[in-house]
Amino acid sequence: MKRLLLIVLVSVLAATPLAIISTTASAAEFNRRVLYVPNGDGSLHAYQEGSWKEVGVWQMPFTGAMRGSDVDPVGGYLYIAHGGVGGLNEPGSLLKWNLSTDSAEWDHSYSFGVDQFAHCAGRIYMPVRRATSGNNVWMILDAQSGDVIGSQTGGVKPHNTICHNGNVYMGGLASKYLRTTGTTAPKIGPTPSAANGVRPFTVNADDTRVWITWTKYRGFSVADAQTGAILSSVNFGPVPETFKPSAPSHGISLAPDGSEVYVLDTPSQEVRVYTADDLPQLLASVPLDHPIAGKVSPCFSDCTKDGWLLHSRNGHYVFVGESGDVIDTRTRSVVANLPALVNDRHGFVEVKWRDGTPKRTTSHYGIGR
Repeated sequence: MKRLLLIVLVSVLAATPLAIISTTASAAEFNRRVLYVPNGDGSLHAYQEGSWKEVGVWQMPFTGAMRGSDVDPVGGYLYIAHGGVGGLNEPGSLLKWNLSTDSAEWDHSYSFGVDQFAHCAGRIYMPVRRATSGNNVWMILDAQSGDVIGSQTGGVKPHNTICHNGNVYMGGLASKYLRTTGTTAPKIGPTPSAANGVRPFTVNADDTRVWITWTKYRGFSVADAQTGAILSSVNFGPVPETFKPSAPSHGISLAPDGSEVYVLDTPSQEVRVYTADDLPQLLASVPLDHPIAGKVSPCFSDCTKDGWLLHSRNGHYVFVGESGDVIDTRTRSVVANLPALVNDRHGFVEVKWRDGTPKRTTSHYGIGR
């Protein structure tokens, strides 16, 4: 049960700033939807949805690049991948955080780099991130212990992962196709871009459609998840020569009811809203109040801001990573800005609390429910 505590501050060194060790809120403040936002300095922030009050801050036992997150609502655990992206002497780690006790169960180190994984039925599908492009391995981890229990192959240069209805979708940074296992097509694509690379993607509730963004492509594609065929692609226009990030639309989220898809257009600093059809129609464009620009701070690796989009589970809000803006989907306008979200691309998730217990969650992806 969450309880009211005072903020405790300690001085690490005379020359360094104070560090927040722990703050928590009353049980009533957690008896609703809460957005958890981890940062690379090891801080974990919790925001109450609607009021946007920060109701919790904790110091996790690490500092380093954020690589991904997911939640097991049954067990009440938040998992956070952090550390290296697979270069020399850059191993990754996975933290298992108990949401009820606000403490770490374990922080498991690996000999390989990590990235945006997926928790599914007691297993974690972890992309083995490496600096080289020849790798296409996802490690299968035991969610209880963090131990490696198997592996499978997916897209080249493993990056993003969704596990949904027993299907595992695996996006590779150097792949022309989104790779899958389960009942869907073994590969979905190819990319409409001149460059290889699957970037953020999402899937509908019954695993019949996927929406995919791509490297050096300003826009997105709609694909048939059963046949693997691209049904249509929406191109927002040319990528400006001065635009530096490799993914100009590094953010896509499907409304939980499957009616709309929100897509990031970073060169124009706006989020576009489309019908979630095979031939998408533009419904609105929402300008960001706070641009996605510059670098994450503090910076550990992969620092240039790209952005990310995530719907709340009830579909009322869309969270814009590395901007911090919160979009109300009913008015299609920005209604808040969350300071911790300004420096988070790989990590924020929603948890619905009831009677002092986590009951439901999003993943780090806005998928159909």
